[in-house]
Amino acid sequence: MSEMQYTLGIDIGSTTVKIAVLNEKQQVLFSDYQRHFANIRETLSGLLQKAYDRLGNITVHPMITGSGGLTLANHLQVPFVQEVIAVSTSLQTLAPATDVAIELGGEDAKIFWRDPDRRKNAGLEHSLLTSGEAITAMLAKEGKEAHKESYLYEMVFTDDGTPVQGSAATTVTVPFSNYKTGVFHYDTASGLYQVEEYGEPYIDGNDGSQVAVTNLIVLQTSYVVLDDAGRVKVDLSSGQGFFACGGKIIPITWEKGAAENQLRYYDEDGSPLALGRGKTYVCITPASRTVMAE
Repeated sequence: MSEMQYTLGIDIGSTTVKIAVLNEKQQVLFSDYQRHFANIRETLSGLLQKAYDRLGNITVHPMITGSGGLTLANHLQVPFVQEVIAVSTSLQTLAPATDVAIELGGEDAKIFWRDPDRRKNAGLEHSLLTSGEAITAMLAKEGKEAHKESYLYEMVFTDDGTPVQGSAATTVTVPFSNYKTGVFHYDTASGLYQVEEYGEPYIDGNDGSQVAVTNLIVLQTSYVVLDDAGRVKVDLSSGQGFFACGGKIIPITWEKGAAENQLRYYDEDGSPLALGRGKTYVCITPASRTVMAE
């Protein structure tokens, strides 16, 4: 007699963890969910223990989905499926007559919204918006508006961040893909890099001015397209890149590691990078693309 095949579904959302164990007949043998309060691993471990207590020692085939699931899936080496694909696949199997499915994720649905004009003119993928006010209100509701007393943001700022040993960089061209390239022109009068996209000035929607920044940081890394919809997997563990400020540019290295860690930037000697006081534009590009400075 062959061993019974069980499947374990894990959904890690912005506020809760959900699990379900099914048998070969797609019958739910166990399901539960719990708010994780940012302690995802501990919450998942507790739910799995409850499933074990209920079902005993069985062999399961796991799959992870959800907005917070990709990092854990990579760590555990468990297959990951994007949640929209998970929903559509389930509907095709369990409810093939479904014409429309509306899925609103927990607390995310309260801080994001679709802008009808952008959805019409810029496409669905460019229409999801939020605001500082909405994010602040949600953080206050969750009791997370203040950092812990031990929190330290490790970043160095200076009045003049121009790299001393830098090469000339009055124009920096940063290709993101075959159809999008960012161009940064240094304006000596203001000491800022003026930003262009698609051959035109990149305009601030709040005041109509061209976006201009003190610091330009380019992070080069592994950048893999996952499916025909254009979803991508970006490696933010560590890598190389460039830093431009004051019309000069230098190579840098950077690291982040775990999802909850901050990005850290270093010059060629391994010293923490000193940024100029002001706005910073961070570009994340495939390592295969060539950044040009002149």
